[in-house]
Amino acid sequence: MDRDRPHSSIPASAPASWVREADHDSSPRTPRLADRYEIVSLVGAGSMGSVYRARDVELDEEIALKILRPDLASAPGLVELFRREVKLSRRITHPNVARMFDFGQTEQTKFLTMEYVDGPSLVAHFDKGRGMSATRLVAIARAIASGLSAAHAAGVIHRDLKPENVLIASDGRVVVTDFGIARVVERVGESSDPVLSLLGSHAPQAPLGSPAYMSPEQVEGRDADAQSDVYSLGVLMFEGLAGHLPFTGTSFLSLASARLTRPAPDLGLLRPDLPPKLAEIVARCLARRPEDRFASALELLEALATLGPRETLVPRSGAVRVASDEETAKSLAVLPFLPGGRSELPPSLEAVWDDVIDTLATTRGLRVRPRSAVQRFDERKRDPVGAGREVSVDVVVDAVAYADDAGAHVIARLVSVADGFQLWSRRFGQRDGDTLALGRRIAESIAEALAVEVSAHSPTPDLRPETASLYHEARRAERRGFATGFIPAVAIYRKLLAQAPDDAVVLAGFATSNLWAWFYAEPGSDRCRLDAENAIERAMIVAPQSFEVRLVRAQWLWNTSRLREAGQELLAARDLGTSLVLHEGMGSLLREVGLVEPARLELGRALRIDPESLVANLELARLSALEGDWEGADRFLVRVTSPTDPSLVGSRRRFALRMALWRCDFDSVRALAAEGEPKLQALDAIFRLVLEPDGKVEIQRRFNEADRREGCVRAIGMLRQIEAEIACMLGDLEWALLSVSRALEAGLADAGWLTRCPVLELVRSDPRAAKLVARVEARAAEVREVYKAAELGRGDRAEGHRAISEGTRR
Repeated sequence: MDRDRPHSSIPASAPASWVREADHDSSPRTPRLADRYEIVSLVGAGSMGSVYRARDVELDEEIALKILRPDLASAPGLVELFRREVKLSRRITHPNVARMFDFGQTEQTKFLTMEYVDGPSLVAHFDKGRGMSATRLVAIARAIASGLSAAHAAGVIHRDLKPENVLIASDGRVVVTDFGIARVVERVGESSDPVLSLLGSHAPQAPLGSPAYMSPEQVEGRDADAQSDVYSLGVLMFEGLAGHLPFTGTSFLSLASARLTRPAPDLGLLRPDLPPKLAEIVARCLARRPEDRFASALELLEALATLGPRETLVPRSGAVRVASDEETAKSLAVLPFLPGGRSELPPSLEAVWDDVIDTLATTRGLRVRPRSAVQRFDERKRDPVGAGREVSVDVVVDAVAYADDAGAHVIARLVSVADGFQLWSRRFGQRDGDTLALGRRIAESIAEALAVEVSAHSPTPDLRPETASLYHEARRAERRGFATGFIPAVAIYRKLLAQAPDDAVVLAGFATSNLWAWFYAEPGSDRCRLDAENAIERAMIVAPQSFEVRLVRAQWLWNTSRLREAGQELLAARDLGTSLVLHEGMGSLLREVGLVEPARLELGRALRIDPESLVANLELARLSALEGDWEGADRFLVRVTSPTDPSLVGSRRRFALRMALWRCDFDSVRALAAEGEPKLQALDAIFRLVLEPDGKVEIQRRFNEADRREGCVRAIGMLRQIEAEIACMLGDLEWALLSVSRALEAGLADAGWLTRCPVLELVRSDPRAAKLVARVEARAAEVREVYKAAELGRGDRAEGHRAISEGTRR
């Protein structure tokens, strides 16, 4: 195999030579570039290519390899831009600037070599929502300013300073990197930008740089100079201290407008604990007019030096906060396993694919696309790189699987999407039919190649091989539950529990299916609540630190409207693992109790895993609507483009119908209600009655009937909220007040809905509404206190880790 050639696709059939002695796993085949550089792992990917940790076999040294995307490597201007980065970086010799070694190429690949910095980017050290200590921030800012001073002295303006381009080595050294769009000082004033000229047709429409960190003059398209880098460092310092950016927006134009029309927020008001002089320094960096800023990075460095003793080191990477994994994680898609030979993929090997996804999805440092996002890529002649770009990931796993008399076999390859480079390939075999163990080994090998570690608590059960097929059957039924109901999954899990009564993962799956059946009041769900409760109690005994168990316990508490305890369980689960469901649940709960910005953060993390997440998009649409941003609400609805589950299509439509109710848009209510399927959802039938002349009495009857059923408390509360909206739309104040009161009895904590939903203005106009709002606010406040206490505790733990790290260095 030509290892310099980008990988295109795995053959549909597996050559016998690939799988000799497949009862043992093979050693991974390590690719080598230019017959000199051995790829160790993927560091990160960007718009122009990928960066890899590699070993220079000739010098026996670790380096970083930056490989240009193959589709860009043929553009002379972009190749020259690569060369230019080497030339400019070589001008700078400073410990706080990454050393650049050389530019190289093979027949297929253009690359450059540079110093490998063993540590994460500054993003991993930022504490979103809280802000880091002044001591840490000042130490980091001094190092960056020192590196920038050296660059400016060499005549180089960075132009793209941001946390992602600052690395923190394991020994604490701060390193500025990525001079890809840097500018030479002596060329400032030219009518054209040499970088734009080199980019040619690949040049962006907006000014070069990262919008969130650009200076006002960069935003306006004017030349950048040393004071532009000072401004960017000011943004970085503000973000590090405040826990958020000084200016936010959903587009380049909104960001540009913010920084051009208003000053940055007062950092002293946001962080009263900061030294006033530090807040003044940051404010001066962020002055809109360049002449009002520090004249140079050196002058800024001198100002920072007056704040106290100089610290040359920042805490080691071991002190990085847990939450940083979500911002620095690599995104991954595990494509459907292709059948080897001409046969179809056996169900047991399709189950291995499921297990690999499940295991990697709970691995910190990875954002794994769900099965629903990738299952369409099952063609034998698929292009894995194209599939990866379609679902917007950094890396894809492409594999062939088959079974024969010797057992089960999987041949997997790991491919970088940015440049098509094959990072790793390996064959796996399992003789005894233990597909659960096979999936776990494959996932662990993939994680190792991506420099992350799978959770010690496996998301797959510990079952005998002959029992594994029953587990996978239960999982398939559970996935179909939103379309066909969850009672079939409950029945299969019940059989499985008879064989594995103490397996925590099985107990959690059984409880989850029961809770969904109870939530939707499915026929035969009368005993589901009790069964779920018993299973969760048992699971908490056998595995109290299981991520899956704590997550399903949070779902049970939420369904019974014990929101305070549900919040505690979600926070406990967050400390144990990560998943799409966790971020969706955290975001939904935080949104409901009025913690809007933390909710946006969690829902944004969910969207980074699955951009089509129904829950995250609908919750963000709800937030936009409550803020009066109807265009924003519509944008989030559109993102749920083509969910394969019919019930999800119905959920999206019913949410759009509620938005129409909120706006009293009778035409849309009529049109959307007509699309419903009364046989599938009771709500569809109710919505159809909204505009009927005599519909009100029947609507009230149906809501009361739903309330009398022995159903999920939370589901009843949600129905009463919708009933209140319908009552307000029809102008019946007493009915609306009664519905809100009943929603309160069912555990309503959504103060934002009660105080801001447009259609509820009728309720808010009545003096009796004040008591209702106060009760909702009191309930929401309990959950907010739990969250704030947990966040404070995490900060205290991080400070403890930092103290230990600093003490060790001394």
